[in-house]
Amino acid sequence: NEKQTLVVQLADKQSQISRLSVELNDVDGQRSQTKEQLDHTSSRLSLLEEMQHGLEGYVKGVKNLILAQRSNPQDFDGIIGVLADFAKVPEGYEAALEVALGQNLQAVVVENSSHATRAIHFLKASDLGRAKFLPLNSTSYPQQFIDGDALKQLPGVLGTALSLIGHDQRYSTIFTQLLHDVLIVENSVNVSELFDRPDINGSIKMIVTVAGERYDRNGFISGG
Repeated sequence: NEKQTLVVQLADKQSQISRLSVELNDVDGQRSQTKEQLDHTSSRLSLLEEMQHGLEGYVKGVKNLILAQRSNPQDFDGIIGVLADFAKVPEGYEAALEVALGQNLQAVVVENSSHATRAIHFLKASDLGRAKFLPLNSTSYPQQFIDGDALKQLPGVLGTALSLIGHDQRYSTIFTQLLHDVLIVENSVNVSELFDRPDINGSIKMIVTVAGERYDRNGFISGG
């Protein structure tokens, strides 16, 4: 009986060892997969950082101005940066932000209008391209705000772009001017009905879906 008991115990231990060996292999496989994903993400992040540093995708004027500022910051005081760098976008809203802000994503934020004028002279002097400037001192809050919280109660409405896209308080007037009258929705199902609502008509200039489709108050539609 004692021998049989030992045989049973030995078989049980061997079974446990086999099971643990399989689990260990699974863990090793998951670790390898995780490492591959991490390496891929790290490589993509490095690429994006290189693109950002080189201002890939920016218009000629903006790219030349920011690169010149990086080389000689003392000659370009008052230039704060590109608006895209100051937007804090929740995951899943990237396409909506790109459409809501449009070309303003590449606009250059400056302390005041005199800094913008000086930068324009720099660009014109050497034919380095054009740029749009957003002076902090000459941007004011809009006189009317739509009630974004109330609109979120409507089917498919996620809120105003202003309420969904974060930013530093320093740039509040700029983001407010650009986004307070843009509505973000899940899809295009109720767009026509939203524009027809008395509490929205005239207050919203644009409705943008999460996928990036744009519907203007004047009836224009863009997407793809």
